[in-house]
Amino acid sequence: DHGEGDGWRRRVDRDEVAAAIVLFETPREPGAPGLRVRLAGHGGPLAALLAAPPGDPARARWESPAVRAEARARADRLAALGGSLILATDRSFPPHLAGLDWGPAWLFLRGAGALPEQAAAIVGTRRATPSARDFARALAEGVARAGVTVASGLARGIDAAAHRGALETADSTGGTCVTLAVLGTGV
Repeated sequence: DHGEGDGWRRRVDRDEVAAAIVLFETPREPGAPGLRVRLAGHGGPLAALLAAPPGDPARARWESPAVRAEARARADRLAALGGSLILATDRSFPPHLAGLDWGPAWLFLRGAGALPEQAAAIVGTRRATPSARDFARALAEGVARAGVTVASGLARGIDAAAHRGALETADSTGGTCVTLAVLGTGV
């Protein structure tokens, strides 16, 4: 485990986070190796970038002072918001994601608590009817009461109703919050 502090998050320096941002945001050619393949054997995003051949688009972007400065500034904002990064190679990375060939190479995290062992995804349309939102909220309340984390995308509609249901259950029972927002973009 590369973790520090509370043992479930990998705190890394801003260049490591900045390198992850540059790798993620650099368009790849069709058929080019994915991020996990690029990280293999390098230990982290920065080492993978620095090991890339000189003509590599991500390395070229990293070598641009303006791109590197912007990525570092974003890494600083993530740290200021209490964010962190865990790599797919870390022991604390969720095992159900680590075992997927197409899974993420890393996760940016923000918030308190450990990543859940179990989660139920409740997702749906942003333009949900009132009865659909009520159903999602009630379903999430039941899931949260059972001690299972409610995961959703944090969008309006069904996702928001699911998060509200989980939060209200935690509030009414005096328990801990059992909701997790999964965003396809950075925090």
